[in-house]
Amino acid sequence: MSIAPRFVQHSERKIVGIGRIGEPVNPGAAWPVLFKRIDEVVDRVNHKQTIGIMKRDVLGYMAGVETEPSSEIPEGMHSFTIPAGQYAAAVHRGPISRINETFVELMSWLGANQYEQFDIVCFEVYDERYKGEDCESEFDMFVQIKPASVQGTIEIDLVEVQPFKALAVRTGLIPDKSGTRVAWNKLTSQIPLEDSRLSDGPLAYVFIPQSQWSKEVETLWVGLAVREFGNVPDGIETLEVSGGLCVSARVLGNEDHMWKVYDAIFAWLEQSPDYEIDTREGVLGMETVPLEPSNALTIPYSEINTFDFTMLYPIRKKEE
Repeated sequence: MSIAPRFVQHSERKIVGIGRIGEPVNPGAAWPVLFKRIDEVVDRVNHKQTIGIMKRDVLGYMAGVETEPSSEIPEGMHSFTIPAGQYAAAVHRGPISRINETFVELMSWLGANQYEQFDIVCFEVYDERYKGEDCESEFDMFVQIKPASVQGTIEIDLVEVQPFKALAVRTGLIPDKSGTRVAWNKLTSQIPLEDSRLSDGPLAYVFIPQSQWSKEVETLWVGLAVREFGNVPDGIETLEVSGGLCVSARVLGNEDHMWKVYDAIFAWLEQSPDYEIDTREGVLGMETVPLEPSNALTIPYSEINTFDFTMLYPIRKKEE
C-alpha cells in the first residue's frame, strides 16, 4: 500500500445523522439506524455520499449525511459542523477492517513531510465505490492538518480526574515496549471493545504505580475504564483508580518530542512551590491512548512516527 495524499481546502459542512460527538457511540450500531431513517433528512447536499465523523480525544462517532446549513434535524438525530480548513485526503482501498493501515501510513507520510493532525476532526466519505469487506472497495479519508512546527510548544495543565474502575492486564516495562502490546491483545481478547461495561469509549489507559517514579519503573497495567467489574475473566485484574488532581501534558509528535514532554512535566513538578507527585502506595499515574482513528497499542513501538497520548499524574500539596 502506498499513500500519496492530496491537500484540499474545505469549507464548513453541516452533517446530520445518528450518533453524537461527546457521547459513547458504537459505529457499527449507528450506520444501520441511519440507513433506516435516511429519508427523514431533508435538504441533503449529495445523495450519493454518507459521512462518518470522529473528533480527536473526544468520545463519540456520527454516521450521517451532508445537508444545507438551514436544514432541520429530525427527532432523535444530531448535527455536527465539520470545520473549514486544510485537510489531507487519502483513498482507502480494500476491506473496511483494514482502515487503520491506511490511517497509519497517512500519518507517517504527514510526519515525514512536516505536517501533523490538527486537534479537531477527521472524517470518511463513502459513495458508490464503497463495498464493505470487498477487496475492490474504496472510500476517501480526510484529516485536518497543521504544520508540525507547533510541536515545540508544551503546555502543562492541572486536571481533576474523577475516581473510576478499570479492568486491566499487568505487564512489565521491557526495552522494545512490546509488553504493553501483548497486554492489550490479552485484555481485548477477553474484554472486547463492544463490552457494555466500558465507560470511556475509544480510549485505553496505561497505568503506572507512582511509587515507582523514584526508582526504575518495572510494573505497568494496560486497561479499559468500566462502569462495573461484573464477571472478571482469568488473567484480568480489577483496579480502583483514585484519580484526583493531576498534572497533565499532551504528547503529539515524534519520539524526541515525547521525551521532551516527559522532561517538561517532571521539571514542572521539581519547580512547583505548591505541588509534588503523589508517590503514596496504590496511587496510579495514567497515560490515555486514543483508539481512533489509530490505536498505538496495536502498532510496534519502533514503527510509530507520531506519538499521541495524554499524561495524567496525580499530585498533592507539598508539606509545609
